[in-house]
Amino acid sequence: MSINIATDAGGAASLIEINSATKIFKSNGATFEALRGIDLRISQGDFVSITGESGSGKSTLLSIIGGITPPSKGDVTVDGLRIYTLDSERLADFRREYIGFVFQQFHLIPYLTAIENVMLPLSITAKKDKEGLALEALRGVGIKEKAHRLPSELSGGEQQRAAIARALVNEPRIILADEPTGNLDTKTGSEIFGLFRELNSGGRTVIIVTHNPELASKTRRTVCMKDGMIERIRENAAAL
Repeated sequence: MSINIATDAGGAASLIEINSATKIFKSNGATFEALRGIDLRISQGDFVSITGESGSGKSTLLSIIGGITPPSKGDVTVDGLRIYTLDSERLADFRREYIGFVFQQFHLIPYLTAIENVMLPLSITAKKDKEGLALEALRGVGIKEKAHRLPSELSGGEQQRAAIARALVNEPRIILADEPTGNLDTKTGSEIFGLFRELNSGGRTVIIVTHNPELASKTRRTVCMKDGMIERIRENAAAL
């Protein structure tokens, strides 16, 4: 099942609009308000970092944008579509067609090769030449020659590149990355961040959660969060 959603007219409208988003988690009779009335607009082609201390709501905000965690209150619109009004099947279609996720822990399946991991998102599509598409995605992140190696045979940076290739193989418009350099050394982390800059230069909207202020300063805007709220949004001169 495919979702047909019109693109922004001339790129003027926001690609992502979050209105008064609140998220309350309940556990053992206790409640925790992870997000408190978030309002945020992100344009097509933007490059945004989200920063803040642990527990500030960064990852919750990212998962709400990605159609994983519904807000308790409020609304999320992506490309004119109110995503949390969709039934589960259409929401899954939305995630597959619009969102590429990259995580700190890579989440590669250990008994599958790099190319087999990258092919996984294609298994539920009607696309042809899945192996060719996966090889092209691996080429794009610089590890095509490692296609038939298991994750245990790859370095940490190579595993993250494979995870990025998996996120890209369906050609999503939005890349969501949660601490993608958190498990990498400084040099490798900088190289991985460079890949995200290249993806953004190619027209993709990229949103990265990071604790690294140096990397955050290289995005166009930084959303600074505290206690489940947006404390400020900073334009980054270094990225201009």
